[in-house]
Amino acid sequence: TEPILTSVKCSRELGYARADYDESNVTILQDGRVNLRRLPSRAAAEDLFGRIERVILGATICDCCGCELLSIVVGECEKAGNSHPALHAGSASHVEYVDRELHDIVVGTLNDQLVSTKYIIAQCQQIILTACDSLLNGEKVSEEPCDIEGIWRVVVRALAGAERETFPVLLRLAAMVWFARVACLSLSDLTLRVLVLNQAEQRSVLGFLADALRGKTPARTSLEGSVEYMMAIADVAGVDRAIRLLST
Repeated sequence: TEPILTSVKCSRELGYARADYDESNVTILQDGRVNLRRLPSRAAAEDLFGRIERVILGATICDCCGCELLSIVVGECEKAGNSHPALHAGSASHVEYVDRELHDIVVGTLNDQLVSTKYIIAQCQQIILTACDSLLNGEKVSEEPCDIEGIWRVVVRALAGAERETFPVLLRLAAMVWFARVACLSLSDLTLRVLVLNQAEQRSVLGFLADALRGKTPARTSLEGSVEYMMAIADVAGVDRAIRLLST
């Protein structure tokens, strides 16, 4: 599938992002303004604006807690409920915090096959569990782009074209897949990090990873060790988060 936006360029210093969409040009400013150029009609501009908003809304930082919307909608913020200002940040998209099982809906096509929310979650779980098993067995986790990137593209395209009723479901799914992608990157990093740890640190990191794999969240204790050890523990925390979210 083709990306929604192409030729994307960002500048944190200047506070803007630019991209192309077919024959049109899009500029997104840090203060929330969106400039659309070379669109054939007002209706086309409104449609494109809605697509952009639905894709980037998850990155909105909440004023009351400092969490991004993706973390809020999957319950990763300590403050639960619908009082978060970020939930109401969209002009055309409605979001609510819900603490219940994700509805199973058709998301899109992956490898010429229609896939649903439950299928995507199961695939993400399998990708992470396979990578965890490889690492725990002393095998190298592949650094090549894995299937989760294809899954991510399917979810983003579905999110861009979501209807009002399906948007909250797809945003929660996007959050789960996003954290699964982060976990895959963490596992790839861990493959190299454990090589430079001493034996005690290696046992500790792999023990925490095994606990996460069994659904036992590693205890938040005060840890001491090398910089690489602390970074490895942070990687394991990312894997643990993804496993927990995908299991809910």
